[in-house]
Amino acid sequence: MKIHHLFVLVGTFAGLLSSIFFFTINPPVLGWLFGTGIGLSGSAFFVAIFSGEPLAGSTGSTKSNWHLEDLYHTDNNENSNS
Repeated sequence: MKIHHLFVLVGTFAGLLSSIFFFTINPPVLGWLFGTGIGLSGSAFFVAIFSGEPLAGSTGSTKSNWHLEDLYHTDNNENSNS
């Protein structure tokens, strides 16, 4: 377990506790679910930005097989006015 996983766990519990003590939603279970979801998604997003670890996918870089010059390549003989 990495340290930023602990931050996500703390954010999840903070969202749950805030929904229990500060928001009045009926039925209460619905408020608990929303609060937990907000805490989880908010802390995961924050950690993903500052740790560099993606929320989904991998960190591997991909290299393209084409270059910008290939896309805009024109034949020099077509542009000459001889």
